[in-house]
Amino acid sequence: MKIEFTDFSDVYYGTISRETKPGKRKGKFVQLRNENTEHIVLSPIQLSPFHANIIERFCLANGIRGRYTGDKMERFVIEHPGWKVIGGGHWEMDDGEKRLVLGGASYVYGRFDGSGLSERLGTVDALNGYSVVIR
Repeated sequence: MKIEFTDFSDVYYGTISRETKPGKRKGKFVQLRNENTEHIVLSPIQLSPFHANIIERFCLANGIRGRYTGDKMERFVIEHPGWKVIGGGHWEMDDGEKRLVLGGASYVYGRFDGSGLSERLGTVDALNGYSVVIR
């Protein structure tokens, strides 16, 4: 399965807050799949306090239809055919140590599928030289 990696850290630090991206940062992430492609999407907690916000931002950036459901807007559903939210969790990245840690679970979407994920993320150019730890 092909893997795509998106990190909204540059959007948040470079464009929105206009701060220097810290070497150590953390946030939430979601795991999505569409046909033969898996997507791991990271977002700093300041940009996306909820997993649904990450899915919404990803969909808007990629022209994928979706919408919030419920009064609290805690769930964003993808309405485009073939897309599935696998789950989510929390991430921590340390650029100095070249380490990405993924763990936890989303209250709304459940835990991500960590099976073989570390190895698949090891093939992503943006993570070249990083160790990927699944907790």
